[in-house]
Amino acid sequence: MKQLQDAQARLMQSEKMAALGALVSGVAHELNNPLTAVIGYTQLLQLRELDDDVKRDLQRIYDGSDHRRKNTDPFPFRNDSQHHRMRARRGIVRL
Repeated sequence: MKQLQDAQARLMQSEKMAALGALVSGVAHELNNPLTAVIGYTQLLQLRELDDDVKRDLQRIYDGSDHRRKNTDPFPFRNDSQHHRMRARRGIVRL
């Protein structure tokens, strides 16, 4: 009987952890969507001929957004080139 109770407790804990993982993943996704847009538009603006002050401000926006994106990455141990290739394969990155 004790073994059954232990197995049920482990199963319950496992289900809780799975639910928490799904919640955290959803939050990260919701944060990354607008960050991806900010990063993309910032990169497009950086291609234009702009004043140095504006370029500096755009770089700050890009750096801050990219830093936040990296903090919410669901796969933090993968390098950036792998991350972008995976996102491109999924169709997440649109040019």
